[in-house]
Amino acid sequence: MERIRVSSKGKYLIDSNRSALKEIFAKHISENEGKFITFSQLFKFCTKVKLHPDLITSSDLKRIASLILGKSITEEKSSELTYLHFEKILKNISELCFPSGNSIKQLISHIKPLCQVFFSVNLATVTPLSNNIRRLSPSKMLVQHPATVRNSNQTSRNLKALNNSTSQKFFFKSDSISSHRESAVNATSASKVRSPKLKIISIREKIIVKGKLEKIVEAFNRLKGGMKCTIYFSRHKKAILKMVEKIDQANIRIRWAIKASFNIWRIKIHLQKNRSRFS
Repeated sequence: MERIRVSSKGKYLIDSNRSALKEIFAKHISENEGKFITFSQLFKFCTKVKLHPDLITSSDLKRIASLILGKSITEEKSSELTYLHFEKILKNISELCFPSGNSIKQLISHIKPLCQVFFSVNLATVTPLSNNIRRLSPSKMLVQHPATVRNSNQTSRNLKALNNSTSQKFFFKSDSISSHRESAVNATSASKVRSPKLKIISIREKIIVKGKLEKIVEAFNRLKGGMKCTIYFSRHKKAILKMVEKIDQANIRIRWAIKASFNIWRIKIHLQKNRSRFS
């Protein structure tokens, strides 16, 4: 397995996260006052942040650690990995799992939420602007401009002019950003303030809805009261009495018919018995 070169963006991102990674290494992984960790502790960390088995196998992790240490890792001999080893292992894992694009950024984006949950450490996925400006050398800054300089006096003058121009650019950008923010805040505050006309319209709508509800409740109460009212008219009472009498008469007729049919049946049985005796 060959050693993997990390891009400049990845180096800057590692530098900006170094303090957070050291805190994870010393406080949460190492058990020896932050001096070193074993391969088993490294494996537990990779499992906890879902590097294993989501992105890398245990054999690949062992191969990377052996490459960094310069010796094979076995279960019989305990291996000691310092923080520098830990950082190099993360770089190699990132290039192995994310070969295209900014591999360090993709690796940190993958482990960031779980580091926040388990270790309460926040990792940055974007390099701060101050680090980029600090790491630019004067020769690189001069390459960005078309002017070529021969004398030392001219180089110093160009550097001063360049510093002034960059500061003005940043100044104008900050002013534009602040103005945009102020306009956005003013717009949101203006949208929150409601006009009195809108308030009056909303109050009218509430009154209309309330009146409609009161009418519906009143109609329902009237219907309910009408269903519960007693019979006051005498003709209604007479009609009901007649209906009851007819029902009673019908019941009497039915009973008489049943009784008569039973008597006829009994007489027929008696006659059949007498005929059988005389015959």
